[in-house]
Amino acid sequence: NLCTNDACSVVAGQAICDNVALSDVDCTAGQPCADQAICLAGSCTITKAKVCEDNNPCTENGCESNAGGCVATPIDGQCNDGDGCTIKDTCKGAKCVGISQKCDDGNPCTVDLCDPLSAKCSYSNQIEGSVCGQSKVCKSGVCEASP
Repeated sequence: NLCTNDACSVVAGQAICDNVALSDVDCTAGQPCADQAICLAGSCTITKAKVCEDNNPCTENGCESNAGGCVATPIDGQCNDGDGCTIKDTCKGAKCVGISQKCDDGNPCTVDLCDPLSAKCSYSNQIEGSVCGQSKVCKSGVCEASP
C-alpha cells in the first residue's frame, strides 16, 4: 500500500508489524484512472480523475482500472461525419459512416460533383466530343448525334 509505512520486527519470536497511515503523499502511480491522487489517512484518494475523451461520436468513453485506464466502447446511433455530401450518417464499428448523396442530373454530358462544405451539387460540361451514347457526342453540355 503506497499510503502506509509498513514496518515489521521480531520481538520474543513474534512478528510485530506496524502500519503507519500516510497523508499528503502522491499515490498517482498506482491509479490508472487518476491524473492526480494523494494519500489521506492511509488511503489513496483520487483528487483529479483522468479525462477519457477521444472526440469520437461513435464511442462511449470511460476509465476502467481493471483495463489499465481509458476505454472507448463502440456505440450505435446517429452521428455527423462532417461531410455535407453524405446523408443518414450512422455509427458502425466506432466509425461515423454516411451514404453518398446523389448529384446525378441524368445528363451524360455533365460532370456531377458534390461540394462537401456547402453540400451542394454542381454540374459542369464534359469535354467537347466526349462519347455520350451510340453515335453521339457531347457538344456544350448536350448529347447530340455525331456528324
